[in-house]
Amino acid sequence: MQVVDNYVSAIAVGLFSFLSSYGIEIKYQKDKAGFYKWLIKKFFNVIVLYICFCFLKMILNISVASSGMMWINAFLLSYVIEGVSHKLLLDRAWIIIVVFWTAYSIVVHVFPNPFFWWPHQSLGFAYGSVFYVLVANKLIQKKRAYRYGIIIFCALISLGMIYLYIINGSYPNVSVVMQIERNIATLMMLVMVVQVMLFVTMSFSMLEYIGKMSLIMFFIHGIWIEILKPVLNGTLYVLVVVLLTLFTSGLINLLIRKITVNIKYISWIKNSKS
Repeated sequence: MQVVDNYVSAIAVGLFSFLSSYGIEIKYQKDKAGFYKWLIKKFFNVIVLYICFCFLKMILNISVASSGMMWINAFLLSYVIEGVSHKLLLDRAWIIIVVFWTAYSIVVHVFPNPFFWWPHQSLGFAYGSVFYVLVANKLIQKKRAYRYGIIIFCALISLGMIYLYIINGSYPNVSVVMQIERNIATLMMLVMVVQVMLFVTMSFSMLEYIGKMSLIMFFIHGIWIEILKPVLNGTLYVLVVVLLTLFTSGLINLLIRKITVNIKYISWIKNSKS
């Protein structure tokens, strides 16, 4: 838990971006006809959640910009980039995605702003697309090609993050040694995820459930972080935040499902009467 306490900010959001981008590419290939309708629906679902949690933070007297909310702006932007990229280049959309997020990470690092930030975490959108191409073309299913795929993947991550962690870093108060350790920790986490994804299908029910709750988890963890920061610290702080995030997210997800079912039921009754 102490390791998680030190490195979670460097790993978790980049991993979130990586899996999101990879999942969107899979969705496009599985349902090209309904892809844009699905993407627009997801985009507005995120906006609704965003607004709800902003109001909740204001009620609790917590800064709306705290705990990674700027990254959600980048996440919403990712839906727009995915849609535009697939419209323009279809199956080669990953080229635009990689170029855009690499440029984005450099620009927001050099010119910080209060609306878009988290440059290295946002590079995950580019890496997810690159990894999908490696998988889709079966480049990493053969032993030799698999090794090359992992090497290329690691090289991309290292090159993408080196300017952030070694050259002045986005954390000027953190030592160079800590910056290098964070880089290595992030790299190790992503490599482990790559290994697991080769053997676990994306339709696995637990992954689907986590995927449906993931954004709720992201929003709710920021609230618990702000509430518990003045009260707890260290390993206990991280553990309590994680447990409360999982429990609260589950309850909110259940509530949303029940509301959705009731709305659909009321709609069905009205349609039946008409």
